[in-house]
Amino acid sequence: MKKAGLFLLGAVLGLMVSVLVLYVSGMALEYFAFRLYENEFDQQRNFNLFLAFGAIVSLCSGVFCARRFA
Repeated sequence: MKKAGLFLLGAVLGLMVSVLVLYVSGMALEYFAFRLYENEFDQQRNFNLFLAFGAIVSLCSGVFCARRFA
């Protein structure tokens, strides 16, 4: 039970960090007038990349936290 709790805690923290990193990088790119999308297809692609990145980071951070602190 402890490992599951640690995995969940690590996954949530990893997801929060990934959202923060992607949000700040998006703000920085917008500040420098870099266009992230031209149409709805590009918006959907960026959202799918965000979902994939978030899932990978949360999974890795959950596994790391469960192994490191258990």
